[in-house]
Amino acid sequence: MSRKLSLLLVFLIFGSMLGANNIVKAEEPKPLNVIIVWHQHQPYYYDPVQGIYTRPWVRLHAANNYWKMAHYLTEFPDIHVTIDLSGSLIAQLADYMNGAKDIYQIISEKIANGEPLTYDEKWFMLQAPGGFFDHTIPWNGEPVTDENGNPIRDFWDRYTELKDKMLAAKQKYANLPLEEQKVAVTNEFTEQDYIDLAVLFNLAWIDYNYIISTPELKALYDKVDEGGYTREDLKTVLYHQMWLLNNTFKEHEKINLLLGNGNVEVTVVPYAHPIGPILNDFGWSEDFDAHVKKAHELYKKYLGGGVATPRGGWAAESALNDKTLEILAENGWQWVMTDQMVLERMGIPYSIENYYRPWVAEFNGKKIYLFPRNHDLSDRVGFRYSGMNQYEAVEDFINELLKIQKYNYDGSLVYVITLDGENPWEHYPYDGKLFLETLYKRLSELQEAGLIRTLTPTEYIQLYGDKANKLTPQMMERLDFTTEERVEALKVANSLGELYDLAGVTEEMQWPESSWIDGTLSTWIGEPQENYAWYWLYLARRTLMENKDKMDSASWEKAYEYLLRAEASDWFWWYGNDQDSGQDYSFDRYFKTYLYEIYKLAGVEPPSYLYGNYFPDGAPYTVRALEGLKEGDVKEYSSLSPVAEGVKVFFDSQGLHFIIKGSLDKFEISIYEKDKRIGNTFTLLQKKPDKIRYDVFPFVRDSVGLMITKHIVYKDGKAEIYNATDYEGYEKIGEAQVSVNGDEIEVIVPFEYLETPEDFYFAVSTVDELGMLEVITTPVNLKLPVQVKGVVLVDIADPEGDDHGPGTYTYPTDKVFVEGAFDLLRFRMLEQTDAYVMEFYFKELGGNPWNGPNGFSLQIIEVYLDFKEGGNTSAIKMFPDGPGANVQLDPEHPWDVAFRIAGWDYGNLIVLANGTVYQGEMQISADPTKNAVIVKLPKKYLSIGDYGLYAAVLVGSQDGYGPDKWRPVAVEAEQWKLGGADRRL
Repeated sequence: MSRKLSLLLVFLIFGSMLGANNIVKAEEPKPLNVIIVWHQHQPYYYDPVQGIYTRPWVRLHAANNYWKMAHYLTEFPDIHVTIDLSGSLIAQLADYMNGAKDIYQIISEKIANGEPLTYDEKWFMLQAPGGFFDHTIPWNGEPVTDENGNPIRDFWDRYTELKDKMLAAKQKYANLPLEEQKVAVTNEFTEQDYIDLAVLFNLAWIDYNYIISTPELKALYDKVDEGGYTREDLKTVLYHQMWLLNNTFKEHEKINLLLGNGNVEVTVVPYAHPIGPILNDFGWSEDFDAHVKKAHELYKKYLGGGVATPRGGWAAESALNDKTLEILAENGWQWVMTDQMVLERMGIPYSIENYYRPWVAEFNGKKIYLFPRNHDLSDRVGFRYSGMNQYEAVEDFINELLKIQKYNYDGSLVYVITLDGENPWEHYPYDGKLFLETLYKRLSELQEAGLIRTLTPTEYIQLYGDKANKLTPQMMERLDFTTEERVEALKVANSLGELYDLAGVTEEMQWPESSWIDGTLSTWIGEPQENYAWYWLYLARRTLMENKDKMDSASWEKAYEYLLRAEASDWFWWYGNDQDSGQDYSFDRYFKTYLYEIYKLAGVEPPSYLYGNYFPDGAPYTVRALEGLKEGDVKEYSSLSPVAEGVKVFFDSQGLHFIIKGSLDKFEISIYEKDKRIGNTFTLLQKKPDKIRYDVFPFVRDSVGLMITKHIVYKDGKAEIYNATDYEGYEKIGEAQVSVNGDEIEVIVPFEYLETPEDFYFAVSTVDELGMLEVITTPVNLKLPVQVKGVVLVDIADPEGDDHGPGTYTYPTDKVFVEGAFDLLRFRMLEQTDAYVMEFYFKELGGNPWNGPNGFSLQIIEVYLDFKEGGNTSAIKMFPDGPGANVQLDPEHPWDVAFRIAGWDYGNLIVLANGTVYQGEMQISADPTKNAVIVKLPKKYLSIGDYGLYAAVLVGSQDGYGPDKWRPVAVEAEQWKLGGADRRL
């Protein structure tokens, strides 16, 4: 009853707010203008080192999405929408049309033509991720629905069988050296297995609606449970993939409003999808202008019938600032997309007029309109509707529009929905067929009823451009990297806030540095991994410009092309803790190869870090194991090379003991100390390579797998310790004790030589007779017990077994949710000289099953601290209309500062009582030996005095796709939902 009353109050308050808007009322509201923008983009997957496309996503998304998104709109000619394609996507589609191929395609064609595969090609197919299991179907089943539209999963039995066989074979032979492992695992699969795997993988990536409308494909689809495909079947699948790709441009031109052909404003994104504000903050405005102009050329050639040019578009990630807008306006853009979260960040008060009309800026007499999209509804389509009843999802969408339509008295209100037009659909039933057809049908019905009008941004401006809100310049902050001194800030800052402190300038601007993601640029810059990538790009660009006059025109043009590709947003999107693709190392490798080619073409030796199998901040691409190592524990790792048998490690009061088993006369133990940013790439034993050589893309065979900050080199019966002084240099700092027992060599490294003994990585390698690297073990992350020093302020024990919320909550059913993972047993808070430390001890941490970069995955924690008069009593939220933790906090102790803590960057938030949010300023880690999460926060956010300190600590299950990142609660527990919700609500 109380829940219903509180909801009623909220609705009444919301209604009164809406009623306060200054909208001229007519007798009846007019149709609500609705703008839908489907954004389509792929970064460059071309590897210039090998001269081939190494990832298939342009081809496969063309088969699944690009043709389809245009085709659906040919069936609903009265629905006006906007579709954009990035310049890099257009260029790659054209490249495929002209004969370019990707590795997956080449292997598939070899199978179709009966050509034998090499062991490496078979091994490539069996990678996960990175091989022929890269689709949701073999892991979670095909998304379909029951007869009522409720999502269910239908497993393709043969695909599941092959996936299980792959996992079993890899586990069976896991202890063999790598080359022997490849042979043993691939020999487990028959010729028929490889044919079936190729057919199922490629078929899974063709649009469901196209499959069932194409008899020869429908026949193959009907056999997904039993398999038994032929090589001719594979040829059929590959033919239709390429038909869909080859007809993508035609399907868009047929409906291009700018050609007078139809109902879709087909437009473009600057060439490589760059973050314009950051390029311009470096002073690289000519680069951003080149991105815009090159995209226009590609659009005109392939989508504009040789005559049309874009009138606006999606500036990559809606990343904008004044200089970015000015350059777009100079190139003829009349409109761009932004986000309502940016308006909130600007302090623009919520009103229907402010949030549901565009804003207009003016540069050199040229106007450019900024359309704020509704963040929540766009995200519902992108992330949440796929898991809902499809008919209810569409009605939810429609109801959101109607909430605003009733206030559209002068006709100028516009509801903007903008999102990915390619990535959501593989998670929707039937590749989005049911949702999209039902949505377009319902929009048509609302349009016929006079409740809405679908239109494009250009059409809106023609009708209501004079109603747009006018921007007035105000003092705002932006980054400035136009001097070498300011660039140095990239090597120091640990968060975007720190970066603005070190390299920010305040000046009069019309629009802030912003994006759609959280209203800021934090996804692409601010974290050390991102900052160092920008620093590397800066160094490469500087080298290119310094050598421009020495280069011939062909080398310069190619190098500048690679520079534009290196400036793509995608590499920076996947850097850092805030996003995780599961294959971030592939994106890092593309970025590095483009920088590598720039140096080569400029006639300069590429830096060694461009060879490294690690990210720009030093973190390894992959970790063989993450171990919580207690004193007395011995961990063993089999050798990946036939030259050794294995590695053991343990520690005691003497230090770290490494035991290498095998008759070796030399080897190196390479150490990466967490949070050190600069180190070496090559061991001190290996011969430095003169070019990049891959093992399996993106892994370079001449990298041991981590950035080396300490070398422990065993040779001639003794072990010497070296410290990396910069990217290329090193110096000897000591020796390690050595003992030999038969074929075991033990090296003892005193703790005094390690800066972070509680959290570090090691790898072991030797060299062959030619001096080439021979890896014995890839990186292992060792975490020793953490001893946090400081004055204890709080130490509270919590009863065991009370992890059931109001008493009814139960854990989700998936086995990843281990019992006790949400059972907080102890909370400690300590004071240090410059920081406070919070420690959260759980019954079970549950490991790190989803590889959260902070060292844990399952938990989300919020802490609310009251240390002075006044404050806030509402739970923190990621979005203004989000539910947050859905709790009532103690009104007697309003909080002054709150913290959100989770395994990813959205769990690194400091929130002040006035709503100001700081992201990425806490140091968060996990101690698996103690089942603890440890958080270090800057002292400036908390002042403990005579008032005392009051705290509320919340623990729950984090869900990256859940409302406000909390896992939803159902009546009965499900695989990914908690159970125990009240049936009456």
